[in-house]
Amino acid sequence: MLWVNKLKNDLKGVLKEHPLSVTVFFVACVIAGIHEDFYIGDILKFLFIFLFLITPCFLAVETGHFSLKELNIKKTIPYLITIIFSCVLSAVYAFLISFKYDEAVHKNGSLYVPYTYITRLVIVYLVISIAFSIYRMYRECGLSLEQYSVRAFLGVVKAGFLYGVLAVGSLLLIYAFNALLFNIPVETLIELAILGAVLFPGVIIGLSKVSESLGRFSKVLMGYVLPAIVAIACLIVYIYIIKIIVVRTMPSNEAFSIMTGIFVAGLFIWTTAQGCTEDPLHKYLLFFPIVFSPFIVVQIICLSMRIRQYGITNSRYLGILLIVFEIVYVAYYGVCRIKGRGVGRFLFVMITAPFIIYYLIPGINAYSAITNSQSKVIERYLDASAKGEETSDFKSAKSALYSIKTQGSIEGMRYVEKLKGKYSQELIESINTIGYEVNFDEGVKTVIYANISNPVVKIEGYKYLKNADISIYDSETDPTKVPVYEHYDREKPLGTVNIKDMVLELKKLEEEDAGFEEKGKVLDKVIPLENGAGLYIYDLDTEVTEDGLLDSISYSGYYLYNE
Repeated sequence: MLWVNKLKNDLKGVLKEHPLSVTVFFVACVIAGIHEDFYIGDILKFLFIFLFLITPCFLAVETGHFSLKELNIKKTIPYLITIIFSCVLSAVYAFLISFKYDEAVHKNGSLYVPYTYITRLVIVYLVISIAFSIYRMYRECGLSLEQYSVRAFLGVVKAGFLYGVLAVGSLLLIYAFNALLFNIPVETLIELAILGAVLFPGVIIGLSKVSESLGRFSKVLMGYVLPAIVAIACLIVYIYIIKIIVVRTMPSNEAFSIMTGIFVAGLFIWTTAQGCTEDPLHKYLLFFPIVFSPFIVVQIICLSMRIRQYGITNSRYLGILLIVFEIVYVAYYGVCRIKGRGVGRFLFVMITAPFIIYYLIPGINAYSAITNSQSKVIERYLDASAKGEETSDFKSAKSALYSIKTQGSIEGMRYVEKLKGKYSQELIESINTIGYEVNFDEGVKTVIYANISNPVVKIEGYKYLKNADISIYDSETDPTKVPVYEHYDREKPLGTVNIKDMVLELKKLEEEDAGFEEKGKVLDKVIPLENGAGLYIYDLDTEVTEDGLLDSISYSGYYLYNE
């Protein structure tokens, strides 16, 4: 029973040290569960979003030892400013999501610009609040970062395991109750209540009440097994590097993602392993980040090749941030090794900095970088076309404009408006397409997705209906002759249907960034078939090529017929 008493004492300690954050998070979970299970209006939605968002702020000020009982002007004012800022930011964001969703989320909405900036600020605020909270817990424990990380991780895993057992068990009990007695739709409420009552306090206990001792299994797994896997992966990459040097070839695209995976996993593994091992193994683990450093050169080569060919996109910008992070981390780690100390608090700064750069810093944030990079391709094509010169940049310019319109956010929208004042509308329209870039050889495709949440089918003129669906991914389909199959039957089609007009209308709505409700209205009709039957589609997912063919199509619907 010792572990029960320990858990009880830890829970009391968490409730005493973090009363605001634990209470607010639990109340938010209960309100969210009530809203989801009973479909109660937007006020409850506003409340639980607001409460979820202010929880990290309360957790941060509590870990900073803010107390209403012991008010000190110098220490209190920064915390009060932080709380007020958090409440205002959270309230505005929750209001937009709950009451002004269409005007805020869609690009043609009147509140899209303020909503976008507020969303970026919310993400950065959450990252900083959570990072600060974990940093304060780490500082309070009195251990090195390496020792703290492995113990905190195992504590969080235990909390997650306990929550998983209770969540699955409660689901089974709810299922039995609903099946044998009577149905009460409270599944989400109960699951979220367990989340707020068990998982959240459990995670705080795992992060703040770290144990000094580790079990044998944990030591073997974290200190021997996982580092061995990372070491073998590094060896494979070193062999690959020797291969490309000997063969004199450029590294493949897969090399970047593989080395990224090794670093992300390796950073966690070698940090935690250093906290649970002793010499002589500990000495070897200290060199892991240095062993990884040559991989950064290969990553730079891989990424620079793609950027030189196709410009910066969201994934490539993230790659740039990762490489900068790796360089700073390895350099700082090397300095710390020379001075005989750990990375410590600087790692928390390095983790939060990329988020600030990505979302907030003007001129170099992701949206500005994407827009500036892709604009060069567009303007090179438009300048050449305006002069009547032949150019092979058409597909590249088309793809670049698509990247700006889909990944450039507000910065991209402003650039597109700027183009309209510099070039003719006809010239801009020649590359204006909303599509999905598969690759440059296949060209640009338009992704269309539309559905009706609760379809109601008008069956006048028909006696029967049955489920119909299709999924075609390996060949192009003529939109005027889309096959119709009965559910689970792919042997013989029931007929063909012409959805060309529907696809064209949905494509236009995609270009206007219309919402699901508008696209759902296009689906809400029965399309006649040549055999006299009808098809009602309530879920459609397709890709349209530049030639108007359906590169892939998946739909679900009802087949209406008389005989």
